[in-house]
Amino acid sequence: MSENWPKGLPIPDGEEWDHEGDGMPGLTLLANAVQVWSCLQNRQTTVQECAAAFNIDEDQARKAVQGHYWMYLNGDNIEHEGE
Repeated sequence: MSENWPKGLPIPDGEEWDHEGDGMPGLTLLANAVQVWSCLQNRQTTVQECAAAFNIDEDQARKAVQGHYWMYLNGDNIEHEGE
């Protein structure tokens, strides 16, 4: 994202790839990707499926869902506001 981001405009927290220096995407970037992925499945999705699809652990998948404004967990199911 940073190479395409307008010069002088700060990148929002959590949108960088290596936000915390751990080689992982920032929470906001991951949460947005999870939302798009989950919606495009056109069926109920779970934390376990998300973790497998993104090659992350289930805790990271849960944090991504909980960190997104329009998603929440119902047990291990990923839910979206307005569904």
